[in-house]
Amino acid sequence: ITDVVVINEAFGSAELSLLLGTLESLVSCQYLLTLHISQGSHLWSLSVSVDLVATGVITSISPSFGSVLGGQVVKLVLTDFPIVNVSSDVNVACSNLIDLGSRGAADVSVVWSSESSTCLTFSMPSTRRPGVETIQVTHGSGASAKESYMFMPVPIVVSSMIPAHGGIVELTLFTFPAEMMFDIEVSMMREGLRTQLPVQTSNVNGNQFILKCIAPSVSKTEILAGQVIFVNKMTSKMDHIWRFQPFDLHYFSVPVATIIPSRASRTGGSVVLLYVRGLYFQTSELQ
Repeated sequence: ITDVVVINEAFGSAELSLLLGTLESLVSCQYLLTLHISQGSHLWSLSVSVDLVATGVITSISPSFGSVLGGQVVKLVLTDFPIVNVSSDVNVACSNLIDLGSRGAADVSVVWSSESSTCLTFSMPSTRRPGVETIQVTHGSGASAKESYMFMPVPIVVSSMIPAHGGIVELTLFTFPAEMMFDIEVSMMREGLRTQLPVQTSNVNGNQFILKCIAPSVSKTEILAGQVIFVNKMTSKMDHIWRFQPFDLHYFSVPVATIIPSRASRTGGSVVLLYVRGLYFQTSELQ
């Protein structure tokens, strides 16, 4: 033990700060801490038991993010961790600060384990909300190691294509929580400029969060890049744990014709105007 510092002293009592040195063992166990006090020719010895927990280090996690639906196979490499002979020697679980609970990983497998390092693979559990959670690996001896993992929303699904003259686009975010603390903005890139799309309605249907947006008209059949942006309701800023969710707006050509006037003489000779939207052609192609 090094660096013994008296941080609080009163008549008949004292509070000490002790710095423990590095221990050889990677196994959590109980140690006996003995304090020797000398005052002149008098010597006292006091002993107290201390539970020391071995803490390993996760040096590699791949990948460090995955879907909220779970099932992502993750590979961890640990150092300063006891040897893992079989998968039952360790427990791998995820936890977050909101649900105040942990969920065990599945299919834990030992790739290798030695005194220098240990490699484990396992399948991630599912979660109710996107965000950063903590993966904790606990050995039967009590040693443990922690690392962060990002649960991402399932990529957005555009359920319908959009006529070139514009219309309603429906976006579905699977397993998105109704009690989320985020507002949602939808935008699209058009001619190098970002245009925010009005959100007409939003509702939760089972495990789906559904948005309906109004897409503007375009001048030609094309595919434009869109984004859903999550904005923190408390700070009005994009939270650092969230990412832009991209999607594609598929515009296609649908002819919509309007005739003015809509009535004419059956003897012929009437001049009418025919307006066609959403159909693109050269005048030489018109029949």
